[in-house]
Amino acid sequence: GFESGFLLNDPWLHGTRLRTPQCFPGYQSDVLCERAAAWLTQAAGAAPWFGVVSLEAPHPPYHAPAAGVKPPDPRELILAPNVPRGGELELKARAELAGYYAHIEATDRAIGRLVAALDAHEQSRGRPPPIVAVTSVHGDMHGAHGLFRKGWPHEESVRVPLVVRAGASTPLAPAGAPVSLIDLPEWTLGWARGDAEIAVPPFAPISMPSVVPLPLQCDRVWRGLRTPNRKLVLDGAGAPGFLFDLENDPGELKNLVADPARRSEIERLARLGELPLR
Repeated sequence: GFESGFLLNDPWLHGTRLRTPQCFPGYQSDVLCERAAAWLTQAAGAAPWFGVVSLEAPHPPYHAPAAGVKPPDPRELILAPNVPRGGELELKARAELAGYYAHIEATDRAIGRLVAALDAHEQSRGRPPPIVAVTSVHGDMHGAHGLFRKGWPHEESVRVPLVVRAGASTPLAPAGAPVSLIDLPEWTLGWARGDAEIAVPPFAPISMPSVVPLPLQCDRVWRGLRTPNRKLVLDGAGAPGFLFDLENDPGELKNLVADPARRSEIERLARLGELPLR
């Protein structure tokens, strides 16, 4: 575990093998991936094994050093169309994104070294490379729709990467399928059992069940669902707040919820997600 979170450099860690908190010099992703590689290559004997490595980067403070990776010039970044231009908001978005991209690259390198170590370990024992899944718990708005941080119902916050490295016979969901972190436990068990197929849901439930009293983060309760090409969001009382056609409007620039012609679609999506529609 982390003693004092979000120390992206020289983190303090504690846990089962660290009875008292201890500071580890270096970039956090490097430290954790190196420790994970050392532990897994020692613990992974003849039996199948499973491991979870939780990294905080990329995470604020985005200006923190990122293992020597130089951030891009904020002025040269290409912003999404849904980021308002001009003024302090654009400057903040550019500055944050520059640091964000640097931390992504630094963390990507650390994960690459971890995967390479695990592959070499398994190969030395005559076993195939392990299945590796890389994902995240949330995104950051980075100025999209004039917002920052997490918890908002927009794509920048709720849609996260899910990249799986697996063998040719390992069943995976097709790209673009509406899957979520909730699906990963059953998938993992299926991979361990050697199942030939995995369940691909028709939609992914999304929600913000409570307000986190932190600056810039979502200030309201909401719930909804996301299909491959639609997103419906209801407020805390069940009133429709957003309906987006993600196929034709990936930046969510046009909210269709007030269009009377969309009422039947809203009702259909609410029934699909078993959402209490007001």
